[in-house]
Amino acid sequence: MVSDYLYSLLLNDDSNPILILDDLNVPRRIFLAKYVIGSVGENARLIFKHELTGYDAEQQIAYTTQKSRLDSLQNLLENFALRSPETLSNVEIGNSKNQKVTVRVIASKDLVTALVDLYQYAW
Repeated sequence: MVSDYLYSLLLNDDSNPILILDDLNVPRRIFLAKYVIGSVGENARLIFKHELTGYDAEQQIAYTTQKSRLDSLQNLLENFALRSPETLSNVEIGNSKNQKVTVRVIASKDLVTALVDLYQYAW
């Protein structure tokens, strides 16, 4: 379960959300990125929008969405998303009102650490 605020960000526009978690079972640090499908068929790839939101699951605090200095976000996320089929999975996420949405998730401590270091989030 995530805060109602983060849940609202998951549904906020017409692009698709992807959550990057440090641990699938008990996440402490979460990042939200939005993507669109860049093409169809075999050559389909995720095109990430230039925004990234951090979320502290323990404190239930969302950091301000970053929209600058995100030049390397596409390559970083694409490398992790395509590394292995097990890395990217669909997970049902709920809020306090018991509303649920299914989102794509990358569970990787290494990726979360890279995002924290690269974008200097204050964890």
